[in-house]
Amino acid sequence: MEFDLAVLGVVIGFMVLANRLVAALVTPLFERYGWDHFALMYIAWAIAGVFVWLSGVNLFTAYIPDVLIGKILTAVVAGGGSNLLHDLVDRPAEIWVPLEGDDEEFEPSVEGGSGNEEFEPSVEGGSGNVEAKG
Repeated sequence: MEFDLAVLGVVIGFMVLANRLVAALVTPLFERYGWDHFALMYIAWAIAGVFVWLSGVNLFTAYIPDVLIGKILTAVVAGGGSNLLHDLVDRPAEIWVPLEGDDEEFEPSVEGGSGNEEFEPSVEGGSGNVEAKG
């Protein structure tokens, strides 16, 4: 999925804010009284839901025509933390920025790495020492 970057930035801000508020204000209460931390996720969703509702942000405008459902899903994403948002956002395998005067076609490398000399760790004699071969 591709999202509007401005809206995505706001949702990420809500995500961080909701998670920090829960960590600073609610989690200490749960730890002090020995309550189960399972409910913290729902509290973060509720806080994020308040932020989304007050701001009117809808991350799914292009995909879901119903505004209410889009806002509810946006609150779930904002309250669900970074792992949930990371799963939703497509990320390219490689990013290529064309430079001025760059007329060559781009062919992505399948090998990976940084292009530096190859590093092959070897353990000799079982001592745990690692040395570079190149």
